[in-house]
Amino acid sequence: MNLLEIENQFSTSCNIDKIKDDLTQSFFRLIHNEENIEIKNEIDEYAKGNDLVLIFSGISLHILNHNKRAPYFFARLDISTNSLNNPFAWYDIEYGVQGEFLDDYLDFY
Repeated sequence: MNLLEIENQFSTSCNIDKIKDDLTQSFFRLIHNEENIEIKNEIDEYAKGNDLVLIFSGISLHILNHNKRAPYFFARLDISTNSLNNPFAWYDIEYGVQGEFLDDYLDFY
């Protein structure tokens, strides 16, 4: 099996549009949660009043990893603004073997 076949099989078995929607909704829930005001302020500092641009960056599939953990995958959003050439941050959601939410991560480049 080649990687294109794996990609096609993964795409047909997962709802990629739902994953993209989950990423976007989870990101906005994260930054609008009052407990995460420091994160919101840092993002606002990078954005400098410009609208955020969320770019679906892709999916990373982790199989046969060294710690024998069950397979999992990450879906990533790059976070930018219309005035920047490059993203300033990224937001990942980690999904388990059945596509269940495991964790999320936000970091700045």
